[in-house]
Amino acid sequence: MLPAATGDARNKFAPSVPTFIESGYPNMTMISRFGLCGAAGLPRPMVNRLHAEIAAVLKGPSVEGRPEHRHDTLARVVRGIRCLGSSHHRNLPPDHTGHRRKNGRILTTMPYAQNGDVRIYCESHGEGPAIVFVHGGNGNTLSWFNQVPFFATRFRCVTVGLRGFKHSNIPIELYHPRHYVPDMLAVLDHAGIARTSFVCQSLGAWAGMPLALRHPDRVDCLVINGSPTPVNSPENQIVLQKSMVTSLAVQRGDLPNARSTGISERFMLEEPGLTFLYEAIGRLNGPRRTATMLDEEVMIQPRDLAGYRTPTLLMCGRHDHFLTPEHHLHIASLVPGAKSHTFENSGHPAYFGEPQEFNRVVAAFLDSHAR
Repeated sequence: MLPAATGDARNKFAPSVPTFIESGYPNMTMISRFGLCGAAGLPRPMVNRLHAEIAAVLKGPSVEGRPEHRHDTLARVVRGIRCLGSSHHRNLPPDHTGHRRKNGRILTTMPYAQNGDVRIYCESHGEGPAIVFVHGGNGNTLSWFNQVPFFATRFRCVTVGLRGFKHSNIPIELYHPRHYVPDMLAVLDHAGIARTSFVCQSLGAWAGMPLALRHPDRVDCLVINGSPTPVNSPENQIVLQKSMVTSLAVQRGDLPNARSTGISERFMLEEPGLTFLYEAIGRLNGPRRTATMLDEEVMIQPRDLAGYRTPTLLMCGRHDHFLTPEHHLHIASLVPGAKSHTFENSGHPAYFGEPQEFNRVVAAFLDSHAR
């Protein structure tokens, strides 16, 4: 088989390759069809704009009557559309919900909520009473891959990226946990959620607990796993200082991630692939000023909790050496009405190390308190 070029003239990128006509096939015809695919739920204004842009190019002087130029021109258009689509995804209007249905569930992408000059990345999956999932210091919205499919069958699951994590990019000087509460309020308003349940891992408690304290009308119940929380006490200060030193060392690369941040030894031996994934998720995040989590302005004093009424569940893994296996029991003693639960086979991230049991315990608590 000899190669040949379509068209009346040789291709400028392969001038040594003869045309079909030169090769003795004057009646050979080559027909090409082009199509463009977009994400499901692509907004109609964007579809209309793409259609108009492509039609204008195809009717322009560079293509009209010159079919040999059509492929190169369309390639340039497609590259521009990819850039446009990426830009549009980053700047979806607040009223865009992008609903699409899969396996009987509504999956919604609503990439960013705006709080002043900062954009907070968030996703929404499923329908029903809302749950907001807030990750820890080694996580981001990807952390909840074991929870979203489980809860999205009955709940609307909103995963949030704290500022400075993954897609919630910010200059480091704008990072401080004092912004977490207004960031969460921005997400709720953006999503059209009046009240919700919160499920927070570790650092996520700096968002969930002060929000429940200051805005109890927005929080049905609060679940916190593997967190010293910002509740101040002499015992908690010791644990906070220890965890901060470890976290900073991990961020500098001085300590191994999974082993130092509380993944159990058994899990690392039995699940090396998932251990790798846990560390890879953490590497997607930007730099942050970890020491700010100890600033006095974000700490909650026990006296501040005197009127606290939000149903709260504090959980921890028996093998959490990032904190201590019993520290959640101390925090539960400081929070009025709080319940506690210990995962016998987990380390710090029980949502990751023991997901089925984590989901079962959280679901039972939500069934009693989510509206």
